[in-house]
Amino acid sequence: MRRIRRILVAVKDSAGNAPPALGKAAQLARALAAELVLFQAIDTPLSLEDHLARGRGVTDIERGKREPCLARLERQARRLRRLGIRVKVSAEWDYPAYEAIVRAAGRVGADLIVAERHPGRHVAASFLHLTDWELLRLAPLPVLLVKRRGLYRRPRVLAAVDPDRRYAKPVQLDREILEASAPETRSAVVVMGALARSGLRGFLIGNTAERVLDQLPCDLLVVKPRGFRRELPRRRRGARHLSLPMT
Repeated sequence: MRRIRRILVAVKDSAGNAPPALGKAAQLARALAAELVLFQAIDTPLSLEDHLARGRGVTDIERGKREPCLARLERQARRLRRLGIRVKVSAEWDYPAYEAIVRAAGRVGADLIVAERHPGRHVAASFLHLTDWELLRLAPLPVLLVKRRGLYRRPRVLAAVDPDRRYAKPVQLDREILEASAPETRSAVVVMGALARSGLRGFLIGNTAERVLDQLPCDLLVVKPRGFRRELPRRRRGARHLSLPMT
């Protein structure tokens, strides 16, 4: 894993309180002398009829939604800068959110993505395209999913490895990871590697993270092998515009 110089924090809603992911990302940034980038993907569809009827152009409508997001991110950034952390902010119209986060990480040259875990269960996560799962699947750089609130305090890190490939059956690997990360070990983070394999076997082993994610009592860091590639459109998609049918 390469040195971490820049960390992108995926902020789901800048209008609320600072998310747990931000506090932990700030801890990492201070420890590693890294820069933080606070990023919010604005992916809510826009219904244009009402705004256009008032004489507002599409560009004005999008700017009117984006600028408050940037202002809220900047307020959070100012608090972090007082701690001596270098922080930039970014909010872009782009969708879906997980693709927007990966694209933003590529644009700023991030070495790590920090995001919140999806609050619900990961049932058929691959089919529902849950943001946290899609980040694990698509991002070519390491992804830290934050499950626990609070800051790290002398954290214990558990590395889940299978050097002999003894656990060819994913269910057995899942059991080993869960047992090793039980409260007896007081692990704060479990580190797993993502496998770049094709076919059914790659799909099953790649879903180990999905099956253990709900049950892990701690944060999860997934590291990708060198050369990991998932093809995504490089250009931002912009805003989604909803147009109501004429009556």
